[in-house]
Amino acid sequence: MLKRLSIRQLLLLAFLLAGLLPAMLVSFLSFYQAREALKKEIMRDMQTLSGTVANDIERVMFERLQNVHSWSQLAVMQDIQIGDIDKRVSTFLHELQSSYGDMYRSIYVVDTSGKVVAASSAQQIGKKGAPIKVWFQVKLANNSLDVGSILQNNLAISQEIVDINSNQKIGVLVAEFNWQVIQDLLSNAVQKSTAAALMDSQNNVLAATAHWEKIQAGHEMRVSKNLSNKLNLQDWQVRIEKLHSVAVAPLHRLAYVFLALLLTTLLFAAILVSPIARAISQPLAKLTEFVRGFGKVQVI
Repeated sequence: MLKRLSIRQLLLLAFLLAGLLPAMLVSFLSFYQAREALKKEIMRDMQTLSGTVANDIERVMFERLQNVHSWSQLAVMQDIQIGDIDKRVSTFLHELQSSYGDMYRSIYVVDTSGKVVAASSAQQIGKKGAPIKVWFQVKLANNSLDVGSILQNNLAISQEIVDINSNQKIGVLVAEFNWQVIQDLLSNAVQKSTAAALMDSQNNVLAATAHWEKIQAGHEMRVSKNLSNKLNLQDWQVRIEKLHSVAVAPLHRLAYVFLALLLTTLLFAAILVSPIARAISQPLAKLTEFVRGFGKVQVI
């Protein structure tokens, strides 16, 4: 049989339960609210990041398309009708590529027969231009630009060059955009515990950070942001994923804080309740002893 508790022990237990249960309830409710707020803040930060990256990618792509469109309209491009004899177009293209650094791998012009008549690199001139497999088209100022598939980390963007007098096609300007620029943009936007990828409407990865596959395999937190589609970029979207262990690390630290507060509350309650229980139980214990002693005297 269980040993009967003394009055002091009963009071001590009652005081501890009266103090501990509300403290536990308040701690759990506070932790739950703090956890939900922290989760929302993490998701909000990831959403903001995905929106920023999506805007940057769209800006870069618009600038590249605008470059090709504007260059194809320049008067110097009319020289390809005479085979760019004085190399004015080639010189211009070489200066363009140099001024843009690593943005373009190559810029060249092919005539109607498909032969390269001007290029930023002299080695390309006279060779047959590689056929471009058109991925999709973009309209700028009532002109159509062809965007080729990503091959060897290059994205070919082209537009027809027309004769200013007859409005007939006389060639095609092709700029091979260095796709590594998009890769670097994604990589520079995230930390090691976070992965980012640019995906098309079929969820095919067009560009991604180095640890994308590893982090994607163990994720539980994900956000995505579609590009505005003003450029008809095939419903591209930026997806951000964060390692679950890193994402919930602040929640774990928060749980430890609440647990420490709860234990501290329990400790202080035990310290304070003990003398209170003793002060209350001592008179009762003395009264009990007196009654018992008085009963024994009456029996005698």
